[in-house]
Amino acid sequence: MSLPEVVTREEWLVARKDLLVWEKEMTRRLDTLSADRRWLPMVPGYRTARQRLLATGLDRPRPTGRLGGAQRPGVQDPSFSE
Repeated sequence: MSLPEVVTREEWLVARKDLLVWEKEMTRRLDTLSADRRWLPMVPGYRTARQRLLATGLDRPRPTGRLGGAQRPGVQDPSFSE
């Protein structure tokens, strides 16, 4: 892999400003793509995890061992060993 060429500070600033313009354009395009993706039609009966959470609320029972509260098997505190 070759290294980038060595240039003066002025040349670097010009190149950096050009790159920032390109980065802003790409960010705008990505934002537009993301917005379009959010507006895709949905399949009837399909619910996202977020929609299920909002419909059932935060007080619904959660499976043990997935979201905390359960220790990993085989992990023990050595101070309790005999």
